[in-house]
Amino acid sequence: MEFLKNLDSDLKSALKAQLRDLWTHTSTAIEGNTLTLGETKFVIEEGLTVSGKPLKDHHEVIGHARAIDLVYSMIAKDEIKDTDTVFDIDGFQFIIDKDFLKEAKLIKVDYSRFGFQFDCSLEFEDGCSACASSSTCG
Repeated sequence: MEFLKNLDSDLKSALKAQLRDLWTHTSTAIEGNTLTLGETKFVIEEGLTVSGKPLKDHHEVIGHARAIDLVYSMIAKDEIKDTDTVFDIDGFQFIIDKDFLKEAKLIKVDYSRFGFQFDCSLEFEDGCSACASSSTCG
């Protein structure tokens, strides 16, 4: 994420969290999730449920946020570490943590102008594996 490059690390982390929260809220709201943006942020950061809201809404939010964090970890690395595996594909460099790669086994990320589709051997809560206006979570 080149636009974050020259920012202080605390500000960078805060902006990435805010982007994750907003992205998760809007993507799940499109699919009928009833959590507000504030509730979405609370569920992601605190790991607690909101009284009176369906449990499936909480699972969708957590699954979507985990998928975004995973994408962040795959594309937002500032430097290559000894614990990383590097793939050069079609002019793009993909840096993936070796331990995650062992756990996920095969990883496939398809990008389009409408979002992305992420596939691996790991199961995300409620099956969330994509972010696009035509995809669904759960």
